[in-house]
Amino acid sequence: MKKIKNTIAQIVLVIATCLVIPNGFAELNCYLFTNKTVIKDDKVCISQKELPQCRLGCIPIDTMTRIEAFKCFKTLDLAAINVTTSPESTDVMLEVAIPGDCILNTNK
Repeated sequence: MKKIKNTIAQIVLVIATCLVIPNGFAELNCYLFTNKTVIKDDKVCISQKELPQCRLGCIPIDTMTRIEAFKCFKTLDLAAINVTTSPESTDVMLEVAIPGDCILNTNK
């Protein structure tokens, strides 16, 4: 029964991460662009532009490092965000690992 549940979960994951292309076939889309979050010292740093990442259930097959611009916030400032004032931040350049390509993780 557990094996059937795992198989059903994998099928649902594949369907959820598929992109239907015009010719009617489904092509797995494991790649997405989103802001990357990094913990650096006592700060939370968020990339200033969206960076490539692997979707949930996918893994990178190769990675590269790049230096990207981030805004860093003290964690206490983030916890006390007020709608009328934005928290104090610092701009930094950080080296991050970026996936070159992503594939579905079948080793679950």
